Amino acid sequence: MSRHTHADLRSFALSRPGAWQEIVAVAAWDDTGMTAEIPDGLLEQFSSEPIPVADARPPIASTAIPRAEWPLWASGLARLAIPGDRGLGDVASRLINAVGAARFESWHWEVFGRDCGCGDRRAWLNARFPLGASLLK
Repeated sequence: MSRHTHADLRSFALSRPGAWQEIVAVAAWDDTGMTAEIPDGLLEQFSSEPIPVADARPPIASTAIPRAEWPLWASGLARLAIPGDRGLGDVASRLINAVGAARFESWHWEVFGRDCGCGDRRAWLNARFPLGASLLK
């Protein structure tokens, strides 16, 4: 038996179809669920070369929505804008960073081995819901 961390096993399995189900079925997890013992040779039965994982997020149109057509949540979020915010993505990012976004991003990278996409969402929100100078008075 060999011992591995949850993050290492998850990262290994993300790009190898079927690996996670096999690992979970035979792993002996510790009390915290953060490490597991698995039979020797289990990981070797999967391809040694990871299969690239395609980005599952489809491209989203980033055409700006006229202010009069903004949904209620967007209008409410715009009230929290400060000078320097380019759009609702900046407002949301500032608010979320105040409650620990950097810690989440670090955890996401460690567990999944890739960026969480926060920067893409911020840019999309800024493009979709831009703040004009008249909103920041």
